[in-house]
Amino acid sequence: MVLSVKNTMTQRLYEHLQPLFDLYLLLQPMAGTFSLAGQATCTNCSAGRYTNHQGQHQCKNCSAGKRSETVGATTFEECVNCIAGQFSDQTGATSCTECRVGKYAMAKGKQQCQECAAGRYNSQVGGSHDNIRATPATSAVGCVNCVPGMYGTQTGQISKAAACRNCPSGKSSTTVGASGLDKCLPCKTGKATNGVGEISCKHCLAGTYADESGLVVCKSCKKGRYSTKAGRDNAPCDDCLIGFYVILSQFYPWFCLLVMWRFNVLNKSNSCFMLFCLWI
Repeated sequence: MVLSVKNTMTQRLYEHLQPLFDLYLLLQPMAGTFSLAGQATCTNCSAGRYTNHQGQHQCKNCSAGKRSETVGATTFEECVNCIAGQFSDQTGATSCTECRVGKYAMAKGKQQCQECAAGRYNSQVGGSHDNIRATPATSAVGCVNCVPGMYGTQTGQISKAAACRNCPSGKSSTTVGASGLDKCLPCKTGKATNGVGEISCKHCLAGTYADESGLVVCKSCKKGRYSTKAGRDNAPCDDCLIGFYVILSQFYPWFCLLVMWRFNVLNKSNSCFMLFCLWI
């Protein structure tokens, strides 16, 4: 009996207080709005901010890497990620900023952009790729590789002229986007190049040789020696034989019909000497 009376009294009290409670809820700021002490009305959250509960005294900022253009946003989901190629480094952003030249952002929701790696460059804003081959058909915006024969050492470069340097003479490179001078390899023996920015070294011609790596030009066979082989990498060509001679280091010996002997037999020189010769 006592329990029944208590339940009845509680029910009546609830019935009397329910209208007051409902009125209190109506007076509270709705989600997406807020009110300060003493305000008679609620204010919508500004763009870049939101509230997802009633009765808030302030709005929450969208986090860095996101933005919101919605006034009175009621959920965190209304803060959307910055797209690739853009960033937001502050909270409560209403828009995202495109990556500057020399930088890129591949993923969504980035708080900052990254610098292009050494051996690459980006001359456009809004870069969203870190590795682009430089071709006329390329429409993507991002970090473009230095072409073979060139290399780079600095990050965040904004042009090919600033980012890419030619491999020096005596070296070549087939690497795309080479990130250091060490990617320019010395010409192997039997080859040389006196040009810069080369992708390959050239074989030594007949009558020349390269017995060491990194040569700018091939060495000529000395007088009294010859070579018929291109790309020769072993030293100093072949000796003239008795009955043969070489003029001005020409690559092939002519046969002498008459008397001839080697001058170095007498004077220790490196040439073949003809006394009298009829060549056929």
